[in-house]
Amino acid sequence: MTVDMSQELLSPLVQQAMQFAAIKHNGQKRKHANKKIPFIVHPACVGVALARAGYRDEIIAAGILHDVVEDCGVTVEELAKMFTPRVARLVGWVSEMRKDIPWEERKRAYRDKLKSAPVEALAIAAADHIHNLESLIVAYNDNHSVLKMFKSGMDLRIEHEKACEKIFVKRLKSPLCKEFSITLKKTAKLLAGK
Repeated sequence: MTVDMSQELLSPLVQQAMQFAAIKHNGQKRKHANKKIPFIVHPACVGVALARAGYRDEIIAAGILHDVVEDCGVTVEELAKMFTPRVARLVGWVSEMRKDIPWEERKRAYRDKLKSAPVEALAIAAADHIHNLESLIVAYNDNHSVLKMFKSGMDLRIEHEKACEKIFVKRLKSPLCKEFSITLKKTAKLLAGK
C-alpha cells in the first residue's frame, strides 16, 4: 500500500486546535472508575470521528475545541480571535452555557439549541455523543461503579440521547447518524441489564 505523504497529516488549524485544547484541558480527567484518562483523549477522538466522516478542517477544529467554552472558561469571542469566526460559532452552538441549572433543564435547552443549529454543529454534537457513549461502554465494562460518577441517572441519560438521536436523524445526513444510532442501541442494551 502506498501512502501519499505530500500533504500534511494535520492542517495548521487542526494542529493549533489540538494544542490549545490540550493546554486548556490539562489536568482534567475522563469519567472512569479505575483509570485516569486525560480528558484531551475525548476532543481528539471527536476530531478523528469528524475527519473519518469527511468533514473539513474548520469542523474538525471546532470538534476538538467543543468543550473549551463549557469546561475551561474560554469564551466564544476568544475562540473567534484565535481561530476563525466559523470555528467559534460552531463551538458556541454545541456548548452548554449554564452549568448552574439542573441537569434535565440544561439538556433540554441543549436539545432545543440543536434543533436550529447548523448541520456542521450537529455533526460535532453527534461525534461528541458517539465518543461519550463509547467511553461509557468501555468504562462500564471495566467497572460497573462508573455509573456512580454521573449526576443524572442512566435512564435519564439514555432518554436524553434518544431525544438527540431524533434531531440527528431528522436533520443530519451523515454517516455519523448511523454510527450514533448503533452506539446508542449498544449502550442502552448494556445498561438495561445494570
